[in-house]
Amino acid sequence: MNLRLLIFLFSLIPMSLIGQEQIGLRLNFLSGISSVRLNPAAPAASPYRWEVSIAEGSAFLSNNYLFFRNARTGDLLNEELTQNILLAPDLANPETMPPGHLVLDFYNDARRRFAYSSVTIGGPSFYYKIDRYNSLGLITGARFIGSATGIDNDFSYYKFNQLRADELFTVSPFQIGMMGFSEIGLNYTLSSPAPEGSFNLGITAKFLQGYDALFFSSKRDFDLARIVGNGLAGTSGRFKYGYSQNLVSEDYSPEVTGRGIGFDIGMFVTVDGFEPGEYIWKIGFSILDIGEVRFQDTAERHNILSNNNDVKLYPENYEFVKDQSDLRELTRAFSFDVVGDSLATMQDNSISMMLPSAVSLQVDHAITSTVFIGGLFHHYLPLSNDGVRRGSLLALAPRFENKWVSLNLPVSIYNWQQVRFGAALRLGPFTIGTDHLGAWMNRKDLYGSDIYAAFTLFPFGQKGKKGGNNGQLPCYKF
Repeated sequence: MNLRLLIFLFSLIPMSLIGQEQIGLRLNFLSGISSVRLNPAAPAASPYRWEVSIAEGSAFLSNNYLFFRNARTGDLLNEELTQNILLAPDLANPETMPPGHLVLDFYNDARRRFAYSSVTIGGPSFYYKIDRYNSLGLITGARFIGSATGIDNDFSYYKFNQLRADELFTVSPFQIGMMGFSEIGLNYTLSSPAPEGSFNLGITAKFLQGYDALFFSSKRDFDLARIVGNGLAGTSGRFKYGYSQNLVSEDYSPEVTGRGIGFDIGMFVTVDGFEPGEYIWKIGFSILDIGEVRFQDTAERHNILSNNNDVKLYPENYEFVKDQSDLRELTRAFSFDVVGDSLATMQDNSISMMLPSAVSLQVDHAITSTVFIGGLFHHYLPLSNDGVRRGSLLALAPRFENKWVSLNLPVSIYNWQQVRFGAALRLGPFTIGTDHLGAWMNRKDLYGSDIYAAFTLFPFGQKGKKGGNNGQLPCYKF
């Protein structure tokens, strides 16, 4: 696979450097308004009567297709280095990196390929406890998400180049998606005392506004082969793809072209702890991002059901693709190559994009009144191929936490492949952290990175959760 063909294939995948779950922020029980994105019942666990998030932001990227050798995240922020990127296959010895350069290499193992990217910008948000049983809240924010899942290992750079001409390989179903949208959500929690603990429910209903979107999915297996000239020859297949029309504007700017509704629902139970108002165990379950954004009359949706066993694609036919403004011409050219008609695949002027739905299980154990160990399991729900997805996550997060200071040290396995060590520090209202500390501190194979920060106000009274009602709620009486 030469560089030109690689660019052609990756033009279909949103690989922009644009968190996933922000473990060091979402699992803290004193961060109720931040934790509502992980479990909408979270405010019920907070000892505070109210909490206001002024701003929050996160950025995340992970993939198992390519990586930078001997690099850390800061190197990608160095303009001089990013202008001097070398490809490892072009070097006699990739282990010896020339000074002042970055070396881009490709994974060479048997795994299927994935890529996930996400940026979240949290706007002003709050919750207020009406009484000890009920609370209301509001969340606002914008999210930009890209995902590519199920990419066959035969597309790996080195493996593809080792394929003989006309050697067929089977391509399994895969999914690619990207979407930017904003959300305004109304949150409600209901708490009920239970013997030796409490039972809590929460729901967030969200109004969504879509800015832009695209998707490409293969619905069934098909055969593919390299041919002379670095082209591809394929058998019959079924594909669905589409995009919002504002992406093809040469003067692109985000504007609302889609709308939708989404929901988060969750619950947790607690077992009473060391002092009144504290817990020793908290176990929660939530279903996140159930819903979709509909781009009505502002998009193109295409469908291909090809029985043609002689489809050929050549990268030189797609050299005109420079950026997202060439999407319309790209779809026309692809339609012509596959079915012989550049307009035959057009189905509708609307698309529906599913949110990155997931189920989540959270467990938190208080070892002392300030030392905790939390656990998180996160798995995507593949409700539709037309949309964006998130990766799976398993994490263990010991932490120290009191009213003014918290230190969280999460260890996580992302997508069952990548082990990451993180750290998050909260000083009063300000939190900063990363779930992938090694990407910032050490120079090694860099395949992804993340960072997050938040500024949140809460009652600053001197009495803590063990006494008084200085902006806080009394504990349950039986």
